[in-house]
Amino acid sequence: MLKKAVLAAVKELILPELALMRQELTEVKSGLALTNKRIDDLFAIVHDQSRRIDSLRDELKADNLALRDEFKADNLALRDELKADIAETNRRLDLFRAEVHAEFVQTNTHIHSRLDRLYEVIVRREEHQSLERKVEQLEERLAAAEQRRLT
Repeated sequence: MLKKAVLAAVKELILPELALMRQELTEVKSGLALTNKRIDDLFAIVHDQSRRIDSLRDELKADNLALRDEFKADNLALRDELKADIAETNRRLDLFRAEVHAEFVQTNTHIHSRLDRLYEVIVRREEHQSLERKVEQLEERLAAAEQRRLT
């Protein structure tokens, strides 16, 4: 009987505690299942974000390559345009130099012909002065000769 009384007392004290513990364990398991579900959902979100980041990274790489190719093409086109502009500028400068040279040669020729003409005029003036002196000397000699004849 004592055994029954002890058993009944143990049942009275422990069984409600065990039931309570079982209920709490069920709640913990339920909470753990919810937590695991939330963690799985978070992992799915993180995985999706990672996939999106990888996709964005690939897209940015492709855009970067496209921009690089476009920049290279633009750069080459600009270089060709500048080369053409420089060639045109050089051609125009060569024409200008040729025109200036032709004008210089023409002006130089004109100046030389004018200098030659001036030299001719100066030489004639000197010849004229020399002839005037000779005429004066001849006139003086002629006058002296006439006076000798008259005397």
